[in-house]
Amino acid sequence: MRSRTQFSDIPEVIISIIFGLVKEIRTRNRMALVCKKWRELERATRLELCVRGNISNLYYVPSCFQGVTTLDLSQVSPWGYPVLDASSSHTQMIGYILKQAFPSVQNITIYARNARNIDMLPRLWPDIRHVKLVRWHQPANDPEAPYGELLPLLVECKQLQTLDLSQFYCWTEVVASALLYASSFSANLSSLNLLTLSTDGFKAAELTAISEACRNLQELYAVCLFDSRYILECVGDEALVTVAKNCTRIRVLHLVDKAAFGDLRGDPEEEFSSEDAKISRQGLEEMFRSLPSLEDLVLDVSQNVWDSGPALEFLGLQCKKIRALKLGHFHGVCKGPRPDGIAMCSNLERLCIKNCADLCDVGLEAIATGCFRLGKLKLQGCKQITEYGVKFCSSKLRKTLVDVSVSCCKHLDTAATLRALEPIRDRVRKLHIDCIWDKSIIEQASNDKSLERLEFVGVGSSCSSSNQLLYSRENQSPKCTSWEPSLELGLPDLNHADLDADSVILDTTMENDSLDLNASLYCEHSGSHSCIYLEHGKHISMGQKENVSRYVVSNVADSRAMDVDMKASEVEHDVSSDPDFVSSMGFMDFLGVNKKHQDLQMLEDVSDERLELTEGGCQMWSTTGVSSIRTSLENMEFEWPNKRKCINGLTVTEHCAGMYEQKRLCHRRDQRRCSTWTSLKSLSLWMPVGEMLTPLAEMGLEQCPMLEEIKIQVEGDCRLCPKPREQACGLSSLACYPSLSKLELDCGEVIGFALSAPAGQMDLSLWERWYLNGLRGLHLSQLNYWPPQDKDMNRRGLSLPAAGLLSECVTLRKLFVHGTAHEHFMMMFLRIPNLRDVQLREDYYPAHDNDTCTEMRTESCKRFEENLASRQFSD
Repeated sequence: MRSRTQFSDIPEVIISIIFGLVKEIRTRNRMALVCKKWRELERATRLELCVRGNISNLYYVPSCFQGVTTLDLSQVSPWGYPVLDASSSHTQMIGYILKQAFPSVQNITIYARNARNIDMLPRLWPDIRHVKLVRWHQPANDPEAPYGELLPLLVECKQLQTLDLSQFYCWTEVVASALLYASSFSANLSSLNLLTLSTDGFKAAELTAISEACRNLQELYAVCLFDSRYILECVGDEALVTVAKNCTRIRVLHLVDKAAFGDLRGDPEEEFSSEDAKISRQGLEEMFRSLPSLEDLVLDVSQNVWDSGPALEFLGLQCKKIRALKLGHFHGVCKGPRPDGIAMCSNLERLCIKNCADLCDVGLEAIATGCFRLGKLKLQGCKQITEYGVKFCSSKLRKTLVDVSVSCCKHLDTAATLRALEPIRDRVRKLHIDCIWDKSIIEQASNDKSLERLEFVGVGSSCSSSNQLLYSRENQSPKCTSWEPSLELGLPDLNHADLDADSVILDTTMENDSLDLNASLYCEHSGSHSCIYLEHGKHISMGQKENVSRYVVSNVADSRAMDVDMKASEVEHDVSSDPDFVSSMGFMDFLGVNKKHQDLQMLEDVSDERLELTEGGCQMWSTTGVSSIRTSLENMEFEWPNKRKCINGLTVTEHCAGMYEQKRLCHRRDQRRCSTWTSLKSLSLWMPVGEMLTPLAEMGLEQCPMLEEIKIQVEGDCRLCPKPREQACGLSSLACYPSLSKLELDCGEVIGFALSAPAGQMDLSLWERWYLNGLRGLHLSQLNYWPPQDKDMNRRGLSLPAAGLLSECVTLRKLFVHGTAHEHFMMMFLRIPNLRDVQLREDYYPAHDNDTCTEMRTESCKRFEENLASRQFSD
């Protein structure tokens, strides 16, 4: 017998290739637990590793990943503590252990607090090619290093190709002078990221010097000074053309103004800048002519660039490889209706337009027509676009568009944006919107929730003449003791605020277990009671409405009974003949069905209608119309007379009026299906301070079965906000998303009182409680939290209420607090049973240069991590 081929029979070389294609960390960890062979293969094929844990526990450093080429040491705890410090007595031993554990490192990310930390890198890994430095503190002035801390790194690492300073606080003039001084080594750089956190952007002379020193650059990212009020220092046509001519091989060019750096939302009511940038059409065309390999361009300035359409047309003609484009304060990018300007860049896959004064719906139509390959579209601060233009784009780009961001657009609130994206609801994967609620939708939802519905449950064969079904304001549930319901009737809510009826009593007597819908339904009114009778052998058509209306109280929940054998056309004619009668009655239709019509069970999904299918062979389908109830009756009693007989086994004709309800049902099902965001995995929200999060589902984001990650950014000055009436912002409302596992709550731009507040004002601890209340109802595995800050005191720390609420999220595995905290606050996190990774990071600017005695220090972090590691974990 021929044996089956097992996975282990595949050659080890092929299995190694398969292992190398797996990038997700937790998946690789699970693969390593299968068997010893898989464990060895996983270790040998792992190329990336992020080291966590305390640097003092050197015996925890793994030595089995000899093939790792990308190493991240920036998250070693305690965060902010330098891993390689030449002044420390343990530095040589730490460096030796790291060198033996990771001999093949070519790409490293490390926290460098001072120049001595950077000096250790060339000694350990002289052949390193990619370096990313992290520091959020102000650098110290070192008179012995006039060219800054970067010069030894540039000179000694001769194979250095990539230098990333995007998270490294440094002086712009020091970077430019170091690169220019070591120009022979800087010429080897292919990628330079200078989106630094410094106070000033790079001036025109500094940007020109960098381009002269690094002539082989293929990627350049820089924060620049575009403000034209600095006449000799601002970046304009001359500097842009010089950079393009010096670095003709550039594929990625990102130049961002310092005022636009940080990507804050802004105010949609604020006027555009009155200053014009020193960038012209001729200068842009000259720059594009020198960059034939350009693929990704970002020109995000804070001053106006007028009549940019012709230059962008030249970009599409000259730079055939352009795939991504981001423009800020560029006007005239596309006028339409025919494709022009930016719409001529037909190869674009990602497009971001910020603060464009004249972009309207016609321009969006032209962009959607010309840029038919767009997969990512971001619109920010475009005040003339409306729901129509965005909807046209989403319809035109339905096959490709999967990433959409709409922010700070004056005519697009949350509901309008989501309505505009209806054509791609089943395709979009990433979405960013502003939480600007439509008040009318909130009021309508509130009214719908406040309406109370009255439901009559019919009787079966075991019902006696003395049975009563009672509804009252105190108890809305039906009470029945001796019979099972075989019939449901839906009537207007008699407990409405405009109706003063205290109770409704239904006396029932039925001889058979079914109801004759060919019998007529009529009402009698006597005193303070109104009775509905069903008389066998008669029917009341719409032409006989006078006989009905004389028995019915005006403007009460009136009903009409329909003969099921009446043609639908006759019903429509009777209804259309006297619309006042229909509007004043609030009619109710009764349709009988047979047991053989079991296919009508699909109607059970409708929320407004009830369908009861019983074994007795009688089913009732009732539909309640909207009625105007203005009576002030104290009591209303509806009873079925005792001597009314029912006929079993009614049939329904094809032209029954129930076809209208089936059509209505299909429409509701289509609407429900379309309102589901089936592919959405990442959602980003912007919220003004003090705004509630609960209306998010009502705006149109109720059903997101695949949503895994939500990012919430809150901005504003809470010192100007009154105390909220609610106890929480509504974080618990996110529990409606079943797959949600990651949350980023960024309150870093919320400004308030850190320690004390005037009378009637809330301090930041109470605001933290307001935002984090409800967190325990979410099943999160990872949480990133930025506490609010007091910029006057330069403090962003975790308060006691925030620490307590964070500890209530029992499903957390990773917790990152981007701020400071007291040690006893951090000890609350030990209550979380499966918490594996906790970091306290001061990764904000300006961060504390020295930790005070009341906040987390190195020894405090060590004690907390020892307690965290001493626990047993289930997995």
